Amino acid sequence: MTRVLEASPRISKVLYLADLNDYATLFQREGVDDDILDELTDPELRDLGLTVGERKRFRKAQARLKSQEASTRPEVQSNAERRHLTLVFCDLVGSTRLAQRYDPEDLMQIMNLYLDTAIGTLKQHGCHLAYRQGDGIMVYFGYPKAMEDDAERAVRAVLETIEAVQNLENEFGEKLDLRAGIATGMVVVGVVSSKSLGSQDFLVGETANLASRLQGLAEPGEVIISSETWRLTQGAFEFEPRGSHELKGFDNQRNVYRVVSEIISSSRFDARVGQSAVDLVARQDDLSTLTQLWSEAQEGSGRLALVGGAAGIGKSRLIKSLSETIGVKPFTLQCIPHLTSLPLHPIVGELRRVSGDKSNDSIRSSISDFVQTASRLSEADLPVLLDLAGVETGAPTESDPLKKARKSLDVMLRSLGSLCDRRGTLLLVVEDVHWADATTLDVLDALASALSNFPVLVVLSHRPEYEPPEHFESRAARINLSPLGNTEASELVRRVAEPYSLPVILIRQIIEKADGVPLYIEEMTKAVLDQLPQDAPINAEVLDALSVPATLQDSLMSRLDRMENAKPVAQLGSVIGRSFTAQTIHAVAHADMDVESALMQLMAAGVVLITSDSGSATYTFNHALVQDTAYNSLLREDRQKVHLKIARALLDGHQAFGSPAPDTVAHHCDLGGLKDEAVANWVTAGELALSRLANLPAISAFRAALRNIGTMAANADRDGFELRVQMNILPAYMAIYGWSADQVGETAARAMELAQSLGDGETLFAATFCRWTNFFVGGQMNRAMEMGQALDMMAGMSADPVANVLAARALSFTHYFRGEFAECEQQLERAFALITPELDMAMMPMTQSSTTASLLAIQGCLLWQQGKFEKAEAARLEAIEVSRALNHAPNLVYVMGACSMFLPYAGEWDRLDVTMKEARKVADEEGFLYLHAMQDIYMGLAQAGKGDIAGVPERIEACMNLISKSGGNFTFPQNQIVLSELMIDHGDIDQALDRLETVCIPGWERGEMLNKPEYHRVRAKAFAAKGDLDAAIGEAKQALLLAQDCRGVVQEQRARNQLDRLSETK
Repeated sequence: MTRVLEASPRISKVLYLADLNDYATLFQREGVDDDILDELTDPELRDLGLTVGERKRFRKAQARLKSQEASTRPEVQSNAERRHLTLVFCDLVGSTRLAQRYDPEDLMQIMNLYLDTAIGTLKQHGCHLAYRQGDGIMVYFGYPKAMEDDAERAVRAVLETIEAVQNLENEFGEKLDLRAGIATGMVVVGVVSSKSLGSQDFLVGETANLASRLQGLAEPGEVIISSETWRLTQGAFEFEPRGSHELKGFDNQRNVYRVVSEIISSSRFDARVGQSAVDLVARQDDLSTLTQLWSEAQEGSGRLALVGGAAGIGKSRLIKSLSETIGVKPFTLQCIPHLTSLPLHPIVGELRRVSGDKSNDSIRSSISDFVQTASRLSEADLPVLLDLAGVETGAPTESDPLKKARKSLDVMLRSLGSLCDRRGTLLLVVEDVHWADATTLDVLDALASALSNFPVLVVLSHRPEYEPPEHFESRAARINLSPLGNTEASELVRRVAEPYSLPVILIRQIIEKADGVPLYIEEMTKAVLDQLPQDAPINAEVLDALSVPATLQDSLMSRLDRMENAKPVAQLGSVIGRSFTAQTIHAVAHADMDVESALMQLMAAGVVLITSDSGSATYTFNHALVQDTAYNSLLREDRQKVHLKIARALLDGHQAFGSPAPDTVAHHCDLGGLKDEAVANWVTAGELALSRLANLPAISAFRAALRNIGTMAANADRDGFELRVQMNILPAYMAIYGWSADQVGETAARAMELAQSLGDGETLFAATFCRWTNFFVGGQMNRAMEMGQALDMMAGMSADPVANVLAARALSFTHYFRGEFAECEQQLERAFALITPELDMAMMPMTQSSTTASLLAIQGCLLWQQGKFEKAEAARLEAIEVSRALNHAPNLVYVMGACSMFLPYAGEWDRLDVTMKEARKVADEEGFLYLHAMQDIYMGLAQAGKGDIAGVPERIEACMNLISKSGGNFTFPQNQIVLSELMIDHGDIDQALDRLETVCIPGWERGEMLNKPEYHRVRAKAFAAKGDLDAAIGEAKQALLLAQDCRGVVQEQRARNQLDRLSETK
């Protein structure tokens, strides 16, 4: 399908100045318009039929027109922005030597030739010339208009520039060469005003200095790039690592790479992911549609499928999965954005790729071999294919462009038929057809009409802007991909993160940022993992420090740069929030800003959507990452000014903003510099979130308040306010990260310090209880006992029932895990004598768990140890019922685990499995990292207890390691004892003993002596299995003595039975 264009004024002027008016119709027919005039390359002009002389005249006329335009163009003013750019710094090799050898006038000729060639070649790839000084040139890619492949364009441009300079001929016979450095990173770029220099183009940031330093490392003809540029272009080019270098002006050494050559990949997707692509998530219905079309094509009649969707939505991954499912490698034609004006560039690129992109002689040989073996081609077709591949043949060429096009089309269709004859049914994939040139679209149009003649499935992938011909509607199956749902997106995050296990809260944040777009999900997940130090705990806060991943910066920014006039409104909207109205924009915009027109443009481009039209329309950024990109492009100073303007409008009750939530007011006050107002609203927002049990928003608000409080002058009022915030954030930390987390311990310790200094006894008690909880769940029973005794001392000085119940709760739990059953029973009796339902509810905000249910849970465990099995089960079930009635998810999950701790020892595997699966479901839904992993441990024990132990020891060890990263070691010894006995029963004796020592000995040292008799009994069982009866009897005797000492009836009976069996055996 040929696109019909009206005459292009600039092209008409160039053709007139070059005396080439006869080509005007051809330029129109080939889709060459003013927008791509300056991107035309010499090979493209040759393909259009221009001779060498005509091409030179065309270039001179083009330069004249640019000069004329520059002299009449009014000065354009723009503001500075923060941008992610790829910068190129290059210079001529041996320029000093040339200056010594040549007269200045002769040198000027050489330098002008070099500069014209170098700058001209670089500009063909869409760069911006930053400056030229002497023989040095700096250009950048990504501003004023970003492209999604800016880093690749930069590297490709430099490779072509070096080749062009090396091939230059001059009257002096001087061979010229170039060296270059390329770096990618964040800079400030644009027009910056200062009193001394006025307004001028400006660029600052270490990236420019880095590119210059890298250029200094390059040998003649080499391109040296930074690690960030390498990361963005790996797969598209072949590189040679050049090690780590100390660079002048840089504190740390930098890894650098030499660009060897471009890799001609079959598709952009393969170049980006290589063999590391994650398996397809969801899309099974779409995959079934494609496999059905393949089956129909195998019957002899071709089929056509259009796979559409936004960038990154998963089109190429779906096609890759089709290829893997049917077991057929596709014949792929990749359309490329920077070659949209080159006729048949996807086909030309594939011809060169399969030929190895070698010398013209090699390509000629490869194509000749194909023609000789092709069933539907003859020698007369060879020149046509060689011409398509850009190889000079010397054969006469068809002067009539239309006849030439028809002949080429005929040869290509017969080539396709020959491939089908050789390979059977063919899977032909045309990737990114929205970037296809007009001639390629004509070929696809003809192929669609002739599909019935070929056993081929043609799959065209495209973005929403592609409009297929009308007759495709009746021939093509349409597959339009939409964003992944939360379940599928979660699964994709987990697959990308393997072998790491990310907390559910963090997974949710990634999904929220990525809006279900698979590419965004993958890159955000990788960015999270890249931020994690080795062996560091994984928590949701890591996302707070992340910016938009570098791999997405250019793609996202290019969407905004396409709408130059609307971008300022998008930037203002990004400061307001994910959603905004025209009224809120007007409240902060300059009076002369055309807000309505900009919003229409943003909507038309799909950058924002209308999400509400009740009253006034609400506009929402289509993707959170687009909002982040627009926001990050503003200078910090500019952002602060807008935030301050919004904050004052909010505080003044501006009607455009309605009734804002406290966190909205706090956010803008904070970033606008109104610290006192920010703290007050952050605390209000946090307390409201905590009242709704919205723990993560509460944490975010309280942490923001603490950050601002830290900048205030120290005094009693400040300390009192901080104490209030620290005590508020504690229960939220407990619910999200687990009671043993460092965040809980550090916050409780700080609160104790503040309460002590302020003489606040009530708060000191509460903070001490939280510190006890932290030590207890961390398995630090000795330290927990210290805190329990401190609580008991404070409770003894008061008749407050709350203090006495909590002190009894802390001591009963600690005594139980220290194996002190009599003391545990005394404290339980004390607590049950005081606790009431009303008292239990009053304590919930601080403890984040029901004290009644918790006491029942530990009572059930104690009853089982005493051999009172029916009462133990009754207490367990009552604890769960009490928790269900409270409708408090953290408490329910915690209690279901706590009251079931005796089930593995009782061998109640089915009860354990059912209880833990329910707890696991709630933990998954609520995002409780610590409790989530604990459920995995118990479910693993249930699986092994029911006979399927394969992989269980490894999974449980991994869960223990994950919990340990959050500071937790609670219950590890008792769970390992059960697991080791199961491992012994399955013959894995040595590993069972090794894990017993590794896990239990540190537990004893921390004071967690519970079930130590069982530790020795299991060791006795292991030594007996190994045939060492003396050692086994010694362990069994030790088990019996310890069980009698702690009055553990069940453990004493088990130890005695073990000893009796060993004695009989001996």
